[in-house]
Amino acid sequence: MDITLLSFEDCPNWKTAAERLTRLAMERPNITVTHQLVETSEQADHVGFLGSPSIRVDGVDVMAEPGARVGLACRRYLVPGGYQGAPALEQLRGGGFRTSDRRATITPIATVVGALGLFCGLPVLASLGVLGAEAGLTDRTSPI
Repeated sequence: MDITLLSFEDCPNWKTAAERLTRLAMERPNITVTHQLVETSEQADHVGFLGSPSIRVDGVDVMAEPGARVGLACRRYLVPGGYQGAPALEQLRGGGFRTSDRRATITPIATVVGALGLFCGLPVLASLGVLGAEAGLTDRTSPI
């Protein structure tokens, strides 16, 4: 399973998301995590960037809110207990998280990606240089 973390450079929350994704990849060896930097509004439009950080599983943003807008902006996630700048590890392990009328509902990833039957965990330890290969991390555009 390929998970891509998309962010812009000054995002204050991408490292938290990366840490959680790295932990998930360490738990599940079939997961490969990469980081894609989105640097311009044009690039955000081109890739359909819904805010930083965004997490895609096999190319699908499994936590996209209905009507979400594309652009260089910070993204917030409804987690147990309120809003945070990155999904909770438990959400990443168990499925996508959506909001509806200010109530949280869990949307299993299998629902989102259908027949693939995938579930996502979202989700980087400070010493990525040491843990990167063991955690299944690869680099498409820049290291996490």
